[in-house]
Amino acid sequence: MLHINRTIVKLLTLQGKNETKAPDSCRSYPLTEEMESFFMRVIEKKEANGKYYGNTYHENTFLFTWEDGKPFAPDFVYHHFTRLIKKYGKPGFTFHNLRHSTASMLYEKGWHPKDIQEWLGHADFYTTMNIYTHLERTQERKS
Repeated sequence: MLHINRTIVKLLTLQGKNETKAPDSCRSYPLTEEMESFFMRVIEKKEANGKYYGNTYHENTFLFTWEDGKPFAPDFVYHHFTRLIKKYGKPGFTFHNLRHSTASMLYEKGWHPKDIQEWLGHADFYTTMNIYTHLERTQERKS
């Protein structure tokens, strides 16, 4: 299982928080064997980096860090995603759009709407189904 139970924020410096934005933001997700294997490789790499950097390694429990153990800034993934969007010519597509895509793909794969709501962490079923889930044209024709 992948457990999300705290966040990191950037003020003037990076600061770990022992909580999430909201209590409902604490979630657990089941892992596929492929995902579990990937995360195990990440953990093994962190352990090797800790030995290599010795007492200068920044010990923490974050999964994704720089080689010296310093956590990524919260906006690191967002900025790299934005660069890729520009590189591949997809203007107007935002990082947040991935949540909409996820909801729509899970629905098309036959997930129950309530499960999609829980997966995305929405408190309101209406938000998931009327704002985040978009039917593909082929699905609309079938309906």
